[in-house]
Amino acid sequence: MPDRLTLTSLPAKEGDCLLVSWGEQPRRHILIDGGRAWTYKNALADHLESEGISELELVVVTHVDRDHIDGILAFLSDSRSRVKVRNVWFNSWDHLNGNAIVTEQIDEGIESFGARMGEAITPLILERGWPWNRQFDGWPVE
Repeated sequence: MPDRLTLTSLPAKEGDCLLVSWGEQPRRHILIDGGRAWTYKNALADHLESEGISELELVVVTHVDRDHIDGILAFLSDSRSRVKVRNVWFNSWDHLNGNAIVTEQIDEGIESFGARMGEAITPLILERGWPWNRQFDGWPVE
């Protein structure tokens, strides 16, 4: 079978959760956004398992709206997940301000979802040891 590209749109309520897959066995995969936490718990986790997906080439978090980022937080927080992630594209507040990504502080003045969720991703990516914005030498994805 020739190389083929597939796009799977998982149920994400009003958000997005897209899985791009290509190549022959073993296929390669990119996850774009994660929808709500509901999406991870009720669709994405099961899909990864049922399709035998144990590695993602890239996880892209396009922006910090809750309906795009909440499912990524659920994925990062799932201690049972053994899915290897080869790279993450996500621009944190620190990235956008030209700072090093070393802090786990969350600004108490920001909303309890959205922007705060964006900053909650920072320590989880670091904890998992996932490469971050690698193609951009750690600088923001532009």
